[in-house]
Amino acid sequence: MPYIMELDYQTGWRLIRKARERQDEGKMWILYANMYPNFTKKNFIKFEDFYKTTTYTVSTRSVEDIMKDVDEIRNKMKKV
Repeated sequence: MPYIMELDYQTGWRLIRKARERQDEGKMWILYANMYPNFTKKNFIKFEDFYKTTTYTVSTRSVEDIMKDVDEIRNKMKKV
């Protein structure tokens, strides 16, 4: 097996892209695992289907802005 430095740049980029895809899949698995206890027979979805149809983005908002939203949600939930 060749050393990483001996690979051409295209192969290197493919390896990096594949590693990123695996990281993304791991993050989606964590999200799915947290949702799993809330599934019922009516709304259950297999992970493969969940992964194919779900996209996520990383927020670039400040922590303060996000925490304001969290506080608003908590206040609304207290009223319910």
